[in-house]
Amino acid sequence: MPSDRSNRVTGLLVPWQPDDGTHGPAHQRLAALLRAQVTEGRLRPGDRLPPSRALAEDLGLSRWVVTEAYDQLKAEGYLTGRVGAGTVVASGVTPVGPDAAPPVPAPAAAGSPAGPPAPAVLDLSPALPDLTSFPRTAWRAAVGRALTDLPAAALARSDPAGAPALRATVADYLRRVRGVRTEPSRVHVTAGVRNGVWLVCDALRRRGARRVAVEDPCWPRLREAARDSGLEVVPVPVDADGMRVDVLDALDVDAVFVTPPHQFPTGVPLSAPRRLALAAWAA
Repeated sequence: MPSDRSNRVTGLLVPWQPDDGTHGPAHQRLAALLRAQVTEGRLRPGDRLPPSRALAEDLGLSRWVVTEAYDQLKAEGYLTGRVGAGTVVASGVTPVGPDAAPPVPAPAAAGSPAGPPAPAVLDLSPALPDLTSFPRTAWRAAVGRALTDLPAAALARSDPAGAPALRATVADYLRRVRGVRTEPSRVHVTAGVRNGVWLVCDALRRRGARRVAVEDPCWPRLREAARDSGLEVVPVPVDADGMRVDVLDALDVDAVFVTPPHQFPTGVPLSAPRRLALAAWAA
């Protein structure tokens, strides 16, 4: 029998019907209506939502639809919860609808602006995708298949250069897509870009390098990784044709980090004449 809590949430979802003719998957439409109940103050911080199975039965849905809607709203910060503790409305959500209680303004310190600054609406940090679009269902299915077929030996300490099968796949990809012929034994899988840059810089330092040129501007963590490895970082200006390769001879550097296809963060490519000049400098 549905609980009182389930009945209450179901009543809030009366405007939504599984086959209402609107576009979009059912779990996204259910998430949108739940989101509206939170932002309009009908579901308040700390309110506990019914278990996914109970709500699915009340609405005549599959449990998967409700679970996906809950997961999406957890990723967006509207809901929170953990296994065994249930799902509740997150404490940091501020209702904005007509049913919401008026917010109490925090007292401003002497000489400070009246009230706190408005929170950012969009996170424009580089290399940050739309996290709400993460394919959770496909990811769970892929992980399940991988674990089912995984041999016991694969759970032991692995090769520090990366799993042999992965390195073979990367080598094959480089051959087919990039025209780079290499062996799996020469492929090294790292724990991210910064870790890879640090390993390269550390190898250069061990071979006697002291100074490394980087594009200016460039990815800040590249500079950090180079400095952490013990190298001195020398900035080289970037213009509409990419890095100013013509200044390298005067800088007394031992190596150069460059992003020829799309310079970060300007996006300009390194021009063909400068690529040839850089290759001549490195020869």
